Amino acid sequence: METTCNDNQSCNSAAEFAGTVMKSADELAEVATKTDAVELNQAEPEAVEAVKEEVSVTVPSPFSEPAAPSVTAAQVEDQIAKVEIFKVGEKTTVVLATLKNGFEIVASSSCVSAENYDHDIGARIARKRVVDEIWKLEGYQLQSFQAGRISLI
Repeated sequence: METTCNDNQSCNSAAEFAGTVMKSADELAEVATKTDAVELNQAEPEAVEAVKEEVSVTVPSPFSEPAAPSVTAAQVEDQIAKVEIFKVGEKTTVVLATLKNGFEIVASSSCVSAENYDHDIGARIARKRVVDEIWKLEGYQLQSFQAGRISLI
């Protein structure tokens, strides 16, 4: 069976993964037909073994561990020591995140109309922006480390 993704590499896109799942579903339907024949004792012993091998096929997860070094969501979240959330004006939410090393990241979220302001939604959006910034910083640090370019200034 040929697939787009395997356990050693992540799918490059959701569409690619969906194509793999659809292909695998079609192949599993074919295996199910063969399995029905085996259960009805309508197949030769060699065919039974072939079906057993095909049934053991699994669809790869796009969330499997990457083969190469990478930054994980847990590592990103672990960098955050403290989060402060403020309402500024009538329609803006600001998140100030202090990382464990003391570095501070600020992100904001605003809406068009004060009547639409929702503090929780604004905080969630601004916090996601903080997390996105940490991803960039952690990725930069990992790549610098791999290149042997970590130095103290």
